[in-house]
Amino acid sequence: MRRREFIALLGGAAATLPLKAGAQQAGGMRRIGILVNGAEDDPEMQKRIAAFRRGLGQLGWLAGHNIRIDPRYSAANQERLPQLAKELVALNPEVIFVYTTPATRALQNETRTIPIVFVNVSDPIGSGIIPNLARLFAQHRQAAAYVDRILRGANPADLPVQAPTKYETVVNLKTAKAIGIDVPPTLLVRADEVIE
Repeated sequence: MRRREFIALLGGAAATLPLKAGAQQAGGMRRIGILVNGAEDDPEMQKRIAAFRRGLGQLGWLAGHNIRIDPRYSAANQERLPQLAKELVALNPEVIFVYTTPATRALQNETRTIPIVFVNVSDPIGSGIIPNLARLFAQHRQAAAYVDRILRGANPADLPVQAPTKYETVVNLKTAKAIGIDVPPTLLVRADEVIE
């Protein structure tokens, strides 16, 4: 059965790598880099970045007002990630928000001095991004809280890394039917959400 084709497990891990925060940008405008292993015009990616921006806005960080956000998108081409990471690091942001394991690795190869806040890294220990789960944090809007804390002077090495404690199972019956999968009633009962 191809359940992974229609069950979405929402979750992710966000963390700050134990790095020292950079100096504040001139003129009071703080700089945040974003590196995404996805396409800029992808509706799902737009929602995720918008959630991150909303989270920053709720904490008083507004693009064009007191922060400058420099996004880089690989359009799901992992070969572009090293060059995009190099571009972001050259801009000298105070913190970089990154989405996915390959993008996080590309940034780690370019900098050990700029704090990196990451989400949706499937196995941060196994992939060598962090040494242990003693400091783990979660999701896009919540990642904004970490960026906020770093911009306000928190030492990234002191911020905990957290894993999500709840995952949601979403079953899309229309998609399941379109690809010829029969959804067992027991799965429907256990799902957090069923899209009909």
